[in-house]
Amino acid sequence: MTAGATIRTPTQAVADEPVWPVGGTRIELYRTVLALAVTTMFVTPISAELYLHGPVRVRPHVFEPVTIRFLQAYTWNLVDSVPGLELTRTFNWTEPLAFPDPGAGPCSCCTGC
Repeated sequence: MTAGATIRTPTQAVADEPVWPVGGTRIELYRTVLALAVTTMFVTPISAELYLHGPVRVRPHVFEPVTIRFLQAYTWNLVDSVPGLELTRTFNWTEPLAFPDPGAGPCSCCTGC
């Protein structure tokens, strides 16, 4: 720092200096939701392809559009992870897909796993 320089908070504006406002909780919430949505949109087709080629197992087995079912599963898990609200229980929304433990061996629902 040079002699005579003052330290200013973001709320103290000076005519020739830009003021960068600190993002409020609303902005941070929007950023978080956007990051989760983008991540979900990228992970969903990858999970669907891995399911179709064997490395990923789910219960019940998916026979309809796979990508939609995985999107429903990720959305359910996202909504269910909100602490204290219990939205999935309030709306009686059951888990669309269950990802079995990879070390548990074949599932008991069929012999195709």
